Amino acid sequence: MPIGPDTVELVIRDPTVGVDANGQPNRVDRVVAKSNSNVTVETVVERREVGAVAVHKAKIALPVDADTQALTAVDAIRHDGRVYELTAGAYTAKRLVGPATHVRVFGSHEEPVNETRELTVVTPKFGRDDDGQPLPDGVPVEVLARGVDPGNTTKKYGSTGELDEVDFTVAYDLDAPVKDGDVVTVRGRRGYARVQKHLEQWADRSQLVVTVASKYGGR
Repeated sequence: MPIGPDTVELVIRDPTVGVDANGQPNRVDRVVAKSNSNVTVETVVERREVGAVAVHKAKIALPVDADTQALTAVDAIRHDGRVYELTAGAYTAKRLVGPATHVRVFGSHEEPVNETRELTVVTPKFGRDDDGQPLPDGVPVEVLARGVDPGNTTKKYGSTGELDEVDFTVAYDLDAPVKDGDVVTVRGRRGYARVQKHLEQWADRSQLVVTVASKYGGR
């Protein structure tokens, strides 16, 4: 039965033994091409605490067979350069009388909106040598953040003077060159980084979440 003009790739993630370096269950991608499909995409921009994200939502009709009917929420569809992570398992559409007409799935693909990224500067730190002396800093690198969320701001007054503290939460791409202890300059403030990986099933949602604590004044 004719469904549509599109050809897509099913990304079927078969489970395998063990876990990866981040403790996530290992899976092996199996790619199967399917013609006679129909892909409809709607795009919205969502404003989030750590930056704007373009969300591409796909409604996909597929031919009825064992591969398409077995799709689950851990699988994906690749089409036109994007990978749409499925938001639910496959649904087989049926008539009141006769065979099933098609398999329907829904997926989403997310990507940061580059126009809203913020420029930060990361200065690598390398700890101390065997004598306890600080090692020289690395070369500062400009890194675009997905977004910046200003956190707590406090001022303290005491015998040693005024202490101004600011915390920022900065979201970076997962492969950004920043690690614990590096110095990050964000919005004119320098602070030390604490880095955590935010991992999701959907790879395009995974990111580094960095807390930058900046302190000026006092002693």
